Amino acid sequence: MGGSATTAAGFEAIGMALVGFGLGKLLQWPFMDCIFLGACLTISSSSVIVKSFADLGLKQRNFAQLVYGILVVEDLIAVVLLVLLGTFVASHTFDAGQIGLSILKLGFFLIVWFVGGILFIPSLLKRAKNFLTDEILLIVAVAMCFLMVYLSSQAGFSAALGAFIMGSLLAETTKAERIEHLVIPVRDLFGAIFFVSVGMLIDLNVIKDHWLPILLITASVIIGKSL
Repeated sequence: MGGSATTAAGFEAIGMALVGFGLGKLLQWPFMDCIFLGACLTISSSSVIVKSFADLGLKQRNFAQLVYGILVVEDLIAVVLLVLLGTFVASHTFDAGQIGLSILKLGFFLIVWFVGGILFIPSLLKRAKNFLTDEILLIVAVAMCFLMVYLSSQAGFSAALGAFIMGSLLAETTKAERIEHLVIPVRDLFGAIFFVSVGMLIDLNVIKDHWLPILLITASVIIGKSL
């Protein structure tokens, strides 16, 4: 799905960034706010989409696999955007050298862990198969994900990128189906915490005072993502 997902995500990211920037200009926001609005609309919520597809029983459909690929590419775009926006806020200019260095660093990080993980993790699980009860396998899988989240964060990337890398590596092992079955309750627990915590961040006074911009932004996101 790499080529299709990358192409689709590229067009979607550029289109939504332009929509967000134009909408900010329409609302007469400052230039910096328009830039950030465009960047925010560029990225979709992986948690919401994956959970919705799973609940609807669409997880194994071909189009769902393409959507997952697009979400992965968007996560990588988000890493680059964080560097761009951080540099822009600090200096009000885009540092091409810093951007290029961050992209190379990201590529190196992905290559090292994917190559190393594919060679190491399946062998480790195979050697320990006699000791891997359901409880131990669940602990090992979750611990590996948290370890990669920590390493990704230490390298300056998002926690989601680290979790995705380890999830992809575990999905290539012979224990993938068993791990997926065991981790469902944990996924549902963290999914509930995620949605509740996001809901608690909403300031109802902001919605009341700025209902028109919020309505326009929401409508643009729905229309843009649907297209």
